[in-house]
Amino acid sequence: MILRLRSVISIMTCWCFVCTATASSANIGLVMTTGDVQVDGSLVRNNSAIFPGSIVASGRGIAMLRFADGVSATLSPSGIAKVFSEHSILLHGAILQNGIGKHVVFADGLRISGEAPDAIALVGVKDASHVEVASQTGKLHVTDADGALVATIDSGQALDFARQTDAANQDQPQHAEGQPEVDVCGKLQKNDQVKNAANKKMYLLKGKDAATQSNIDSDVGRLVRASGTVPSTPQPAGTSVLSVDAINVTGDCPGKRGNWITQHPNETIFFSLIAATGIVIGVVGTELPTQPITPITTPITPSAP
Repeated sequence: MILRLRSVISIMTCWCFVCTATASSANIGLVMTTGDVQVDGSLVRNNSAIFPGSIVASGRGIAMLRFADGVSATLSPSGIAKVFSEHSILLHGAILQNGIGKHVVFADGLRISGEAPDAIALVGVKDASHVEVASQTGKLHVTDADGALVATIDSGQALDFARQTDAANQDQPQHAEGQPEVDVCGKLQKNDQVKNAANKKMYLLKGKDAATQSNIDSDVGRLVRASGTVPSTPQPAGTSVLSVDAINVTGDCPGKRGNWITQHPNETIFFSLIAATGIVIGVVGTELPTQPITPITTPITPSAP
């Protein structure tokens, strides 16, 4: 632990050194590493300048990025990001981005930005169609490729994002009777109808037995989650009858925004610890180097505002 602490202090000292330097306008910043990190396919030990379009792959190490305007980011082990002076594209893994109001992050076509310049966000790419976003400080705005707002995330909150096309193609679990199970979430109206948050369809809830129907009747006016099956018999126009197996009161519902479904994560693989160095150490347990990192000799010139 003492060696780790000394290494972290050395890294932070390096960052302070970089912040006060002056230099070549071609650089957009500096990457410092705690392992065998690659920049544009070349192995980097200790530190290296980064340029517009540089691809940083952290491998089993940790990549700490300092941009010329003073904004910083931490790329987790196994993380891959393409960096530019005013934004980064996260291709894999997780990134903790400080100042995301000035330096936005793109992930799987989503644009994550901060309402305030000094907002701090943690962004994780699970796979080609699943993204996690959490705010450590400040409100975040998540928009899609068309610029449409997908979600707003308050400070200290997190959301999962899944592409609707992928969710729609997943095989639905089968009920014992061979019919696909349906999950519905929304406010239960007086006529026992619910507008499902995920697909905006109306469902008329019918309990499969007296006890379930009693639960439906007692939950009117509340936000509920119900599961059951839709009978194969003809349905009322504009509404599907849901034969309910179970119903529970809930505090939130998954929502669909364009091609994305959002929901609050039950468990996250990236958000164990939200701290510039603790995040990656806490999640992966990577050992920091025992020797201080030597800064590069070519200083960096901050770009003109």
